[in-house]
Amino acid sequence: DDAAVSPGARRLAEKLAELGWLFRKVSACAEGRAETSERASEAERDLTAAEDSAEADRDLTAASGGDDLGTEAGSTRQAFRAAARAELAEYYRLIAVLEAQAQVPMASALENRVSRLEPDASSNASSSYVSLRRLSVWLAEPARRLRLLAVLCDATRGKKGGALLRALHEHAKHGDPATRTTVCRLLEASSKPTLSMLQTWVTRGELDDPRGEFFVASDDAVPEEDAWRRGYFVEKDMLPPFVDEGLAVDALKAGKSIDFLRRRCKPGDFAKWAEHVSFVLSAARNAGGLRYGDDASMRALVSEAKRRVDGVLRTALFESYGFYDHVSAAKRYLLMGQGDFHAVLMDAVGEVLDEPASNVSAYALTGALETATRASNAQFDPPTILDKLRVATARGGVGTEETGWDVFSLRYVVQAPLDVVFTPDVHKKYARVFTFLWRLKRVEVALNAAWATMKPNVAASLERDGVAGATGAALAVELRRCHSLRGEMHHFVSNLQYYVMFEVLEGSWDAFTKELNDAEDLDALVQAHDAYLEAVTVKSLLGAKSQLLAHTLGAIFDAILRFRAFADRLYEVAKDAAMRRQLAQLRVEQREKTGEQGGW
Repeated sequence: DDAAVSPGARRLAEKLAELGWLFRKVSACAEGRAETSERASEAERDLTAAEDSAEADRDLTAASGGDDLGTEAGSTRQAFRAAARAELAEYYRLIAVLEAQAQVPMASALENRVSRLEPDASSNASSSYVSLRRLSVWLAEPARRLRLLAVLCDATRGKKGGALLRALHEHAKHGDPATRTTVCRLLEASSKPTLSMLQTWVTRGELDDPRGEFFVASDDAVPEEDAWRRGYFVEKDMLPPFVDEGLAVDALKAGKSIDFLRRRCKPGDFAKWAEHVSFVLSAARNAGGLRYGDDASMRALVSEAKRRVDGVLRTALFESYGFYDHVSAAKRYLLMGQGDFHAVLMDAVGEVLDEPASNVSAYALTGALETATRASNAQFDPPTILDKLRVATARGGVGTEETGWDVFSLRYVVQAPLDVVFTPDVHKKYARVFTFLWRLKRVEVALNAAWATMKPNVAASLERDGVAGATGAALAVELRRCHSLRGEMHHFVSNLQYYVMFEVLEGSWDAFTKELNDAEDLDALVQAHDAYLEAVTVKSLLGAKSQLLAHTLGAIFDAILRFRAFADRLYEVAKDAAMRRQLAQLRVEQREKTGEQGGW
């Protein structure tokens, strides 16, 4: 403040000093160190009370505004620093030129010194060619550029990956062509790591992102068999400005498919994909090369990779692993589509399932399953299908009233890679639908068995030969009521069975097969199967909104089974009464014959 300079020189000096402040700020960002020594000194004073010197150093770095934080030192941040250093190189060259110019005296001053034979004119400051006013003119453009770099350093502080690129992109929306050109130059350099990650992901299915900068992220805690559904996802906060959500999803699916081929399929299937990588890279090169500002090449890379890997994966699933055959087998065996098999199976396991649930033998059920397979058309299915059919029981607790009928079910067990479709949740849904259809089938069999007992000729004979008098008439009325009630029950069960087997199962299957034909990737296959199974569950009155109705149906099924047991006992009583009357009539006839013979 007490410098003996004119006000104009003071203003020029303050204006030029701004470049030094801007340069220190930008160079600190470019080098990844503290912005200013003053801030570092303040942070050091604030942390003198820290006991742990290592922790104090880390806190000092954070408090000083340095960029070498763990969340910022990724490849995108490093590329941005390199681009900022490249921008500063121009400033360094200018400073070198100015320093050289400062050593050159002005022509007029040189002539005066020569005429006066001055041996040393270096002490004359006014003889320098460089002046404050000339500096203010020469450094106007570098100052503008340094201000822009300082603004970009502040805008990107604490950001990484796509978030950093998005912050830069916001400043590219500028009306000044020079500003827009500088920002785009920085963006082009900073986006190279992200574009390289994208190319690696959609060609090799590898996620090399230790700092979490890429917009595709993974969850390492998810088990491998569930990695397709929950292992990878799009991190929206890391989406670069040149990647929209649709393109990000396509890239996610392409990389997931390649990773799935490598991890879950046979080596030969992944080798088939390797044959297509060169074509994918050629598509990007033909579109102009993968770089910032060229969306066409990036979209060509992603779309070509997704199209080719989806074709390879779909071919592997349908031809190498028989996806359609296994889904069809699950429909036939778990959704009661193989009618003769389930009829034989129900006859074979009837005695075993009548036992309490805790006493049911898994070996006996497995033997009954093999018997049903040999005695039905299921024997003509290939071993690759039959070997996956298993007996499952939800073991009942000791002392419960559950029987084997309440805990019995079938399972269709598949191995990788089809377990991406047949997940544990899918198996639970299949088991729930099977349990419902199995009970419905059991009720149908029970009513058919009751019909054999309640045939009209049997009822007529019992009414003719049954108990006489009021008791016999009442019994005959009850027998006719039982026969009519059985007919109503059979009508209800038949209509319900028709609705489930044809309108629900077959209708849902037709819609599912159409979606399978239209599915382009594994995600579409999985979603189609999930939607198919969900439709079957909901339309079979097993959904969350049909709990009351499902409970009512269960009560009706229990009532029908109780009715069958009651009707059997009633007809046994009627038959016993008829037999007793027939025996009594025989005795009377014998006594009458004996009396006639004695009187003669």
